[in-house]
Amino acid sequence: MHRWTSRTPSRIHPANFASVTVDNNEMVRAVKGVLVECDPSIKAIILDLDSKSHDFIVENLDDSHLIIKDTKVAELKRLLEDRLNEHTKVDSLEEEEEEEDD
Repeated sequence: MHRWTSRTPSRIHPANFASVTVDNNEMVRAVKGVLVECDPSIKAIILDLDSKSHDFIVENLDDSHLIIKDTKVAELKRLLEDRLNEHTKVDSLEEEEEEEDD
């Protein structure tokens, strides 16, 4: 299982799952996925990243669990780390501006 939090987005523990779907032609399709456990704030970012292309999430299970396509875990992890770094830079810039105002 992959466990992602806002403080430790790189700690992961693999566990594979498969999601089975039936398309309009009644054909069964299995997608290999990875169970990800994350904070609700991280899940919101993942949902936002997935909303643009629908390339990452196989199944949205509950408030803190998702199944992510096995082939997309590394890419999603990189995008998530980039997004978290953007927020960290913005927060530190705001702190610097507050210090300058004092």
